[in-house]
Amino acid sequence: FKEFTGYAPIDYINRLRIERACQQISVENCNVITAAYDAGFNDNSYFSKIFKRYKGITPMEYKKICEKNME
Repeated sequence: FKEFTGYAPIDYINRLRIERACQQISVENCNVITAAYDAGFNDNSYFSKIFKRYKGITPMEYKKICEKNME
């Protein structure tokens, strides 16, 4: 799997889940908790940790940036 995608399986899945959450936060203007649950994260703390690992900012910071860009 890693040779084909360049990622370990869990890393690949988490990236997809984070991208889904980002889409909900930015395009659908969804709140962070709902986006986390819809993306398959059952623990908000874990979601925030994984989000920050891949995006470099917290989900709330991301939401604020998206809201500012919508103005």
